[in-house]
Amino acid sequence: MQTRIFCLLAVVGSIYALPRIESTPKVLPYEEARAKYGADDLDVVDYGDHHLFVAAVENEHQRKGLEELEQERNELDFWNPVFVSRNVSIRVPPALVDEVEKQLKKFHLSYTLATKNLQSWIQHEKEENRQQNLFLVGSDPARFALNQYHSYDEISAYLDAIASRYSDIATLNTIGSTYEGRQIKGLQIASGGGQKPVIWLDSGIHAREWIAPATSLYIINKLVTGAKTDATVKALLDAYDFHVYPLINPDGYERTWSGDRMWRKNRVRFQGYSCQGVDPNRNFGYAFGGPGTSGDVCSDIYRGPGPFSELESQAVRSGVQSLTGRIKMFQTIHSYSQLIMLPYGAGPRIQSAHYNDQLQVAQAGQRAISAYSGLHYQVGTVTQLLSPAAGGAADWAHEGANIKYAFAIELRDKGRFGFLLPASQIQAVGEEWYRATASMVNEISRKETGRTIFNENSFPRGGTGGSQTPQPPPVPQWPPIWG
Repeated sequence: MQTRIFCLLAVVGSIYALPRIESTPKVLPYEEARAKYGADDLDVVDYGDHHLFVAAVENEHQRKGLEELEQERNELDFWNPVFVSRNVSIRVPPALVDEVEKQLKKFHLSYTLATKNLQSWIQHEKEENRQQNLFLVGSDPARFALNQYHSYDEISAYLDAIASRYSDIATLNTIGSTYEGRQIKGLQIASGGGQKPVIWLDSGIHAREWIAPATSLYIINKLVTGAKTDATVKALLDAYDFHVYPLINPDGYERTWSGDRMWRKNRVRFQGYSCQGVDPNRNFGYAFGGPGTSGDVCSDIYRGPGPFSELESQAVRSGVQSLTGRIKMFQTIHSYSQLIMLPYGAGPRIQSAHYNDQLQVAQAGQRAISAYSGLHYQVGTVTQLLSPAAGGAADWAHEGANIKYAFAIELRDKGRFGFLLPASQIQAVGEEWYRATASMVNEISRKETGRTIFNENSFPRGGTGGSQTPQPPPVPQWPPIWG
């Protein structure tokens, strides 16, 4: 009898020693969520007195210490993964400032306080993007200000306007709708019938990364306005069709405009949970539930109840599968850190069997950026450059959709502004990534057909377009310069 009691105690003890396994939440229908939480969705989150610390991670001991802190404190917002030999930015609510500073000192981390009041940065951004002349349905697309950030409604109206104005080459596609009922829209830009190999670009899967949708919109404009007058654009469209989806997560993006600039996830709500949202870029079907994800609904990297549970990841899957066998390159565009990333972020393999070809294509984009602006984008796998991140779009595109050239992109910058990149940099970033994409397409063409489709020497050099010496982008006057 005594032996049985000890065995029972051992079993109970082992159960309590196991990590907490989260139950599978059930989605709360949107109409019920509106009735219960409607006012909450209009709340303006004030980031006054929120501190932004930037810490230099120099060794494995420091990395593990910060990762433990991140796991223990969901209230902390790590803007980028903790990586040795790289800075990490941490947004800290006022109540945790002393604790975080104590931990930074405990692990002997060198750090800088970028701001004691993140709201002041957000306020400056609002003033820089004051919506004085809204782009409304039926407006002339030439009126759309590419050097400003825009709301979902404006972006949606702009896509409609492009499809109407350039109907000979631009076709509006809707690949899904969201929890809150917004359409996930994009454009097919094609000359000659739209049956050529496809270049897929999507962005805005993480809501607060505003420069990503702005860059996709810049590329759309570049393609449609240059289709008949720009030799490089004409060559690209003669060989490939482009499918561009600027805003995969419109619900989350709209929340960043309505009151919570730092929101990242989608806006789905679950029965019995006050926290909401799933990270759609942890919800794809390859290596779902692996490292770099969380089963905690309150986490910014919550992976969702199951693979492809989210309407955003379903929409990407639907769009990609409608083009089965035609997609030559898949890009999912994010910010920030200036990275061109190859598979994988998780799974049994460190790198693809096509790694060398992928690397050469990515390096073509890297060279194009360097030639234009003098900036350096690192190239490598997601795990090498960022951190393990299971359930990502690029990994699924490569493994699940059999797209050889699948990339996850992190645009500017390297942390000075982070997610609050000034609008004054939109056009430079847009041109930078348009040229990178064109050069990557050129390299794919060279590999698959034995010839390039345009002469890259035809690109004017220089960050302002025209001079033969690369010009750095103008340095904005805010926020205060820090080390």
